[in-house]
Amino acid sequence: IDECQIFGTCSHECHNTKGSFECFCAEGFIRESHACRADGSFPYLIIPDDNELRQIDTGGQSSYSSMYVGGTGTRIDSIDVHFGHRTLFWTNSHDKTINRRSLSQQMSSQRRKRDASEEAI
Repeated sequence: IDECQIFGTCSHECHNTKGSFECFCAEGFIRESHACRADGSFPYLIIPDDNELRQIDTGGQSSYSSMYVGGTGTRIDSIDVHFGHRTLFWTNSHDKTINRRSLSQQMSSQRRKRDASEEAI
């Protein structure tokens, strides 16, 4: 039996072994049984809002900062994250592109236009 084929066996990565399995967590997370939790600071939410990506603090401060603000030709419709590569992806319905940005960078509260750290793919 390959336990890793069963949904929810591990929260991040599952490696099948002979007669068992082992769970692994992405960098910045700690394994607790078969689940992974963030190591250190509070997690944050990333929310698309028209032409802006907002980072919302979950540590009780009820605040947000702008991670990215696009121009008038930007309409962010959906987002996804590749945790292993610490990369954020989003779709722009106005120019029909998929864009990406590294989450390893320092997140800034400054509003920024497209720069070298964000690219269309």
